[in-house]
Parts: sequence; structure tokens; C-alpha cells
Amino acid sequence: MIASEVDQIKQLEFGFSDKVKVYLNNHLLFEGSDEFLSRDHLFVGTVGFYDTVYLPLEKGNNELLFAITDKNKISSGWAVQARFENMEGVTLKTE
Repeated sequence: MIASEVDQIKQLEFGFSDKVKVYLNNHLLFEGSDEFLSRDHLFVGTVGFYDTVYLPLEKGNNELLFAITDKNKISSGWAVQARFENMEGVTLKTE
């Protein structure tokens, strides 16, 4: 949960493996794939801050959801990481 002091757009950098859909308040904002060998012939599925999404936050509580899937038969496992460009005007809340 992201609590926003005002209506605002916040930049969020993130990384994931293998496939992701990013939802904010039940609206799909991003869909992507970083599966094994998806970037080039040497890409092994490492997770880094390779992607960016701009979150249209509403004043009050906002639900951010990363839906991750992994169907790789060579290796198993998945990951996600995210960071705001800055935390001004937002607070992260756990339920």
C-alpha cells in the first residue's frame, strides 16, 4: 500500500524475473518479459532496475501489485524489486 499526501505522479524504477504485470488500484499499467535469453544470447535473467513506470497516485491509499509468473523449465525462481526516485509525499504501508 502506498499512502500519498496529494494526487501526484511518481516515478518507480523496478526489476523482475520472469514475466510481470503491474497494477495500480486495479488498473494495469505495465506488462513485460525478462525471461532467460529474452534480452540477448547471454542474458540469464538477472534482476536489475531496468524498467520504469509512472504511478498516477491518488491522495490517500493506493494499492500497487506486481503479478509475477515463472514458467522457465531450465531454472526456477522469480524476483521483483522496486524503488521510488524519491519518497517525498509518499509513505509505504503494510497491512
